[in-house]
Parts: sequence; C-alpha cells; structure tokens
Amino acid sequence: MEEKEEDGVTNIAGSEEMELNVAQILEKIERFTQLVSELLESGKTSFKELSNEFEERMIM
Repeated sequence: MEEKEEDGVTNIAGSEEMELNVAQILEKIERFTQLVSELLESGKTSFKELSNEFEERMIM
C-alpha cells in the first residue's frame, strides 16, 4: 500500500476501497445469516408438522 501525505495527515491509498470491500463482506455475511435463519425456521415448521402427523397416526 502506498502512503500519501496530505495536509499533515497520512492517508493510506486504497483505504476507501478496503472499506467498501469490508462493507460488501459484511453485507454477504448478513444475507447468509438471514438465509440460515429462514432455513432453520422452515425446518422447525416442517418438523412440527411431521410430529403432529405422527401423533395423529399413532392415536388412530
């Protein structure tokens, strides 16, 4: 990485690009987390339905 001196402050070239990359990674993590949450909720619902169906068959 290059360093640039501007107005007495050292800036690292590409730091804005790095921040954008980090933001994109965080967004992908958030989408993945949401997908996993939805899949778990879907599995929970399916399990409850199967459990209820099994109970009904056992009673008959």
